[in-house]
Amino acid sequence: ACVAEYVDRRLGHGPTARTELLPLLTGLLGKGFEAPRAALAAVLVAPGTPATTPLRRELLDLLLAHERDPEVLVAVVRAAATLLDRDGADPVVEEARGLVHRTARLLGRTPDGADHRLTGLVRELPGLGARLAHWLAEAPEEWAAVAGPGVRRAIEERAGTPVPA
Repeated sequence: ACVAEYVDRRLGHGPTARTELLPLLTGLLGKGFEAPRAALAAVLVAPGTPATTPLRRELLDLLLAHERDPEVLVAVVRAAATLLDRDGADPVVEEARGLVHRTARLLGRTPDGADHRLTGLVRELPGLGARLAHWLAEAPEEWAAVAGPGVRRAIEERAGTPVPA
């Protein structure tokens, strides 16, 4: 958590923080402990300011390029889900959609798979379930690989309406 707070503060300095943060985080993201990586994921997913967003995205891409720990990936989805309460036309929502999909595909490669983890998140975060229902209806072929039967059941339980198979 302390590392994440430090990174968040340094990101506030804009692009000049890159020369310090990139080497520091390259080592941490590749082989650091799970808890700091999960806390860092939440910081990197946050939209930040126009000056900090490019560096946040670069570091998030670095995290996701090698991340296979389910708890860290769940932290990414959880952080992205906090951005889904905005208007659907907001570019942040579209970015969060892509991030949820990308991270869910990575979760699919973990021992428990994406369905188990996403089902828990849908039950925990109603806004995520509502968006997933919308995305499933909008592009079922795109989401079929990550939204399995458990996710669909959880959405139906929450929304009270059937989700297309």
